[in-house]
Amino acid sequence: MSAEHLALLLGGAVPAEVGTPFLTFYDDATGERSELSYATADNWVAKTANFLRDGLDVTPGDTVTVDLPPHWQAVVVTLAVWVAGAVVGDGEVAFVAEESLPRNGFREVVGLSLRPMAARLSGAYPGVLDFAEEVPGYGDRFAASGPATAPRAEPRPGRVLVADADPVPAALAALAGGGGVVIVRNADPALLAHRAEIERVADR
Repeated sequence: MSAEHLALLLGGAVPAEVGTPFLTFYDDATGERSELSYATADNWVAKTANFLRDGLDVTPGDTVTVDLPPHWQAVVVTLAVWVAGAVVGDGEVAFVAEESLPRNGFREVVGLSLRPMAARLSGAYPGVLDFAEEVPGYGDRFAASGPATAPRAEPRPGRVLVADADPVPAALAALAGGGGVVIVRNADPALLAHRAEIERVADR
């Protein structure tokens, strides 16, 4: 597995060793820690981009709503939207955290539990597609029909920590520079210095 789909974004400097950590996620409220290498993130992005195109009929130039809190899946979904040639904004297709369901006013709603191991939704929501059920069945290769739509970012080669804030800009900078992002949700201020130390964060 290469990181070819991530490389579509920014023309980024994807590490030669695609096992390099790209996204590391902590939730200090639950104790969860998850880590995605460049290769694993690429797999998720490709599957999600295929789901957008083939499952949700999203075409290049369409707008997709991404209403997710700081989380590794928020990064994956946003990157997939851009790889598919769509843009993030107020669209007819929405990716929504389970804690914010139900949601109306969209052509399609995709719910994400945001629980460990990309688990399925814990409840049933009529008319809502479950990200964890839908996405794994799609292919891990994506044939783009147009250019990716990601904004430009200054390359950042090291690892950066983002606490309770949008991790996507940091992920773009990391992607451009071959670095990584440590995402902390529900951050405990007393733990941040320790997180930065053990994750070898260069900036936060």
